[in-house]
Amino acid sequence: VWFDPEAYDLYNDLTVLRDMSKHLPQGSPRGLQALRSLNGAINTLRPGDRSTYAKTKEISEDFLGVPNRDYNHTIYATGHCHIDTAWLWPYRETRRKCARSWVTQMRLAKRYPGYKFTLSQPQQLQWVKDDYPTVFEDILDSVQNGTFIPLGATWVEMDANIPDGESFCRQFLLGQKFFKDHFGRRSNIFWLPDTFGYSAQLPQICRLSGVEYFLTQKLSWNLINKFPYHSFKWIGIDGSELLTHFPPADTYVDKGDVGSVGYHMENYKQKAVSQESMMLFGHGDGGGGPEMAHLERIKRIQNTSGLPWVKIASPGDFFEALEKRKNSLPRWRGELYLELHRGTYTTHAKIKKANRDAEKLLRNLEIFATAASGSQSSPGFEYPKGELDDMWKDILLNQFHDVLPGTCIEEAANDSMNIYSKVLSEASRLENAALTHLIQDFGGKEGAGIVVNTLGWPRREVIDIPNSESSSVPHLVSTPPLGLSSLP
Repeated sequence: VWFDPEAYDLYNDLTVLRDMSKHLPQGSPRGLQALRSLNGAINTLRPGDRSTYAKTKEISEDFLGVPNRDYNHTIYATGHCHIDTAWLWPYRETRRKCARSWVTQMRLAKRYPGYKFTLSQPQQLQWVKDDYPTVFEDILDSVQNGTFIPLGATWVEMDANIPDGESFCRQFLLGQKFFKDHFGRRSNIFWLPDTFGYSAQLPQICRLSGVEYFLTQKLSWNLINKFPYHSFKWIGIDGSELLTHFPPADTYVDKGDVGSVGYHMENYKQKAVSQESMMLFGHGDGGGGPEMAHLERIKRIQNTSGLPWVKIASPGDFFEALEKRKNSLPRWRGELYLELHRGTYTTHAKIKKANRDAEKLLRNLEIFATAASGSQSSPGFEYPKGELDDMWKDILLNQFHDVLPGTCIEEAANDSMNIYSKVLSEASRLENAALTHLIQDFGGKEGAGIVVNTLGWPRREVIDIPNSESSSVPHLVSTPPLGLSSLP
């Protein structure tokens, strides 16, 4: 295959002319002018006769070169490659998708100076670091020169309904730690474009994690009640505010063409108070990201009369501009409920049960391990920080928004259950080790036991203590909050 850059250049010019004549309002001056220029270009061009290329280019440039004087609205466009960590493929395939997609984007950036591309999900970055270390080094260089923009704040783009509060906090804790360790800064943008609804506790957790902004588009999928805003302030349970934006094109795989820009402007609900909005362009779900055609189209429409300004920029640039309008934006308090995918609360119930079992077990393990490692009278137990971090990363991985909700294929679901089995086994082993140390630390007569209260309030209850294989004796026991006591 021979690539003809001159012919490709003309192809993109004529595509934009065609789209403007098709998508601009019927009878609009610029739409009619686009059609006239397109007719002139087609009548001039002779396939196979390269001598007609220059004149055809001149006709298209006469139209596309007229600068934008009609709109003061700016669309901030950023390259995006949504990669589902598992969905119609297992985790192991995602490891390869990430490397292929990001290498493609680095090559594209060399061809198009000023290009900006977003990176999210530290888990995926960790996979590339492990499997393709030279590619990861190139990514670090791309972040350093401003081409790649790491953002998102969480370990994966997780389900935002089913995990408990501790898991939400760990998503941000481990995600932000990765960004800080590898890129020198935390992300101030929560990036969750494809998750099936959003808990009302997230604004508070975001702000406590250093996050100021939130982007998604998923509520555009609502079946009945269309969400009323694209730019607004999301208010959490405690009153925390998160400046939020839903791209008006209602997608995270925008084509970056005239039709999508036109829909973008027509659909944007905050035009009266905001002169900026955001576009995420590129192939996604299975990776890929933008290709040359996306950037060629945007190059031609970014400052063309009849269309809004389209500016290649980072999400941070966009939110800094929107920040100036925030006092005029509407407010939404509480949950962001998606009227679709309701089966995600029940589908693949075994995954949901394993998730909750793992969450509870790791919480108890951390309490027991903290008490055992802090013992003064019986030192020797070392807090298993490395093991706990690894197990938490496995749990957080399985909370990805197509795994925990149950919307992935069976192979991916089986992978997640294998991971849960490994976590539950290792956590139980460490829990038993910590409890054994605590029993020894409390001393007392041989065979004496302890009662541990892992809840945050004191408890006084009657429990049955086995005294043989077939019988037990009731005991009244009292324990302090997050504490323990010896059995009588």
